[in-house]
Amino acid sequence: MTRKQDWYVLHINPEPWKIGPINYNKVGQDPSLKAYQEAVQEALRQENPRKISGPIKLSMWFWHERVRYDGPNKEVVKNRVDVTNMQKATEDALQGILFHNDRDVVEVRSCKVADEEGVQGGVVICVEEADEPGTHDIPSTVMNVFWSEQTSLQLDNEW
Repeated sequence: MTRKQDWYVLHINPEPWKIGPINYNKVGQDPSLKAYQEAVQEALRQENPRKISGPIKLSMWFWHERVRYDGPNKEVVKNRVDVTNMQKATEDALQGILFHNDRDVVEVRSCKVADEEGVQGGVVICVEEADEPGTHDIPSTVMNVFWSEQTSLQLDNEW
């Protein structure tokens, strides 16, 4: 069965999820993370997106521009970012816009396409209804190991 996919292209430099400032045993939200998530939400609201209910399959591709700036004592280039942290920051921003709750995401794929200076930052998102979570993509020989006492299995790529 073919399911409808909704695609979104955002010309926004992705930010990774990160902890905010800690004051008096309270953790605040990181200002650059908050700005990124608000920009994602605003861009999506302008598209009048369909909000999907039920299990969600989410795919994201990231182009991250590493920014160079003047620090207090020297020129600084932002660090390379972790794709899973960009995924989390973006997934949190999508909640309430493309789906009700990120707990509804049962399958996710994220790909860091680029992470360097001079790259145009952006995010491509594909969201679709998913089948109920299951083991249908796992080869039966691997599932047999899962249910046995074995801890590993080597397979050739001819599953």
